[in-house]
Order: sequence, then C-alpha cells, then structure tokens
Amino acid sequence: MGVSGKFFLQALDEIKSNGTKQNIIAQNKKTLLYQEYPELERFDEEIARVFQSAIKSVVSGEKLDFKIAESKSLEIQRKKKAFLEKNAIDLDLIKPLYDCQKCSDTGYVNGKICDCVKKKATELSYDEINKDVDLKKYTFEKFNLNLYPDKVIEGVNSREIMTKICNFCVKYANNFNQNSESLFFFGNTGLGKTHLSLSITNVLCKKGYNVVYGPISKIIGNIEKEHFSKEQQETTLDNVQNCDLLVLDDLGTEFSTPFVVSTIFDIINTRILNSKPTIVNTNLEFDELEQKYTARIVSRISGNYRMLKFIGEDIRIK
Repeated sequence: MGVSGKFFLQALDEIKSNGTKQNIIAQNKKTLLYQEYPELERFDEEIARVFQSAIKSVVSGEKLDFKIAESKSLEIQRKKKAFLEKNAIDLDLIKPLYDCQKCSDTGYVNGKICDCVKKKATELSYDEINKDVDLKKYTFEKFNLNLYPDKVIEGVNSREIMTKICNFCVKYANNFNQNSESLFFFGNTGLGKTHLSLSITNVLCKKGYNVVYGPISKIIGNIEKEHFSKEQQETTLDNVQNCDLLVLDDLGTEFSTPFVVSTIFDIINTRILNSKPTIVNTNLEFDELEQKYTARIVSRISGNYRMLKFIGEDIRIK
C-alpha cells in the first residue's frame, strides 16, 4: 500500500524545503539577538570551545578529565540561564517552527521515512484527483437512495438493487486490500456509477492508498501524448498499471483508434495479470462494447470483474 513515488518525492522535497526555510529564519533571529545581547553570543562561544577542546583531546589521544569539562560547561550554562532570566529572554522564540516536531522537517526519523512524508504524499495524491473532480462532493453519505424509484425496472426493484450495490461499495472501500476484486459498473447514464466509484476513491485516498482516477478519454490522451513524446518522464501508463486502485470512468466515450483499443487492452490485461484491482464505469451494454472494441477486451472484463448493473431512472434530472 502506498501513494505514487512521484508524490513521495514531491512531499519529501516540500518538507525539506520548509525545514531549510525555518532554519534560515531561526538563524536570522539568532543573529539579531546576538546583536542586541553580545554577552549571549559569548556564552555560546565559550560552551562551543569547551566542547571542541574535549573532542580535540580525544582525537589526539590525550587523557581527558570529563568531569572538569562537564563542570566548565555546566557553569557557563548556569551563567547563561541567569542572564536569560535577568533580561527576560525566551529562546523558544528563535527556535525553528517546524511543521513536524518528530523529524524537524528533514523527512527522516532514525533513517526511516517519517510519517509526515506519507501524510503529505497522500494529500498530494488527493489534490491530484481533485484537479478533475471535487472529491468532497462524492461520499457514500451523499448517495441518496431515495432518488431511485421503489418500483420494478428491468425485472428488479430499482431501489432494492441500488441499495445492495451501495452497501457492497461501502464494504468494498472499508475492506479494500491488494486482493480486492475488480468491479465493472454499467447501466444507463445518470444512475450514480461515477458517484459510487469516486466515493470508494475518496475513502481509499484518505487511507493512504495510491488511487488513479480519471475519465478514460483523458487518461488515454495523456498516455498517447507521452508515448509519442521524446521527453523522458514518469509516464501515465506506468502509474495506471502500478497504482493500488485504478478507476476508469466513462469507458466508451473516448475516440476509438487502433492505438486506443490496444492501450485499453494492455491496461486491463496487465492489471489482471498483476492482480491489481480496477473499477471501470460505462454507459454501454456488452454488445455495444464488443462493437466498439474487441471481443477479447470484453471477455477479459467479464471473466475477471464483478459485474454490477445500475438500474433506475436518471437521478441527475431528479
């Protein structure tokens, strides 16, 4: 589990940059304090000299009386403390204001990535998806089942079937892991397919999973652009093939070309082979999908995805 490497690097860079900025600000405050109170600087210089002298003695092999060195240091620190109290100087005011006190905005604690980096990377991943949609609008709580008619449509009660689908999606999001199954949402327009897939996305992003969401036309467009570009970069194709969950919205709305069809099959097939869950949304029926793409794409989906057919009346109109 984890967000994309690019978000980790970006998060680490931002955290380190803030640490550097705070260190500079703190040093400038310290310089001004020394200018106002030269005695304070002399205390710090004396403490530093005692420390440096001790190190020099150890390195040169000389016998060092640590009790004498410690006594000198403590005496200077006692005088410094008395000076600070006399002049009502609070040294906390010149300390760096780090966002993370645990790692002091270095990004590492005992050689390991700090939790603040993981949290920041998750936020960046969340923001990336928010470029396309406002995830705050898409939650299970805001999925209004009362908008579905309590009547039989296509042989089933619309509200009952949609209640089951909604409950299934809630459970899917809460129990998601790398062994979770892939989902195929299909049915007429305006039945909440995008809402439920984004509600799942919302939950998993907050948990720290690396979720890639997008209208399939945009994702394929980015892949095609990068495929024919000479620039070397972390590609969209790498992201969609390796993320924890891929959500492809509106399958069938993209312009169909041999490259597009081949890329869609490659994405779906690669994630199946690597046991990586995917959610696909479409307004098309299976016969329409076969006409637009190929039978092997449809067979890969039908043989490896859980089929969830959305039934009802266009809730967007309501």
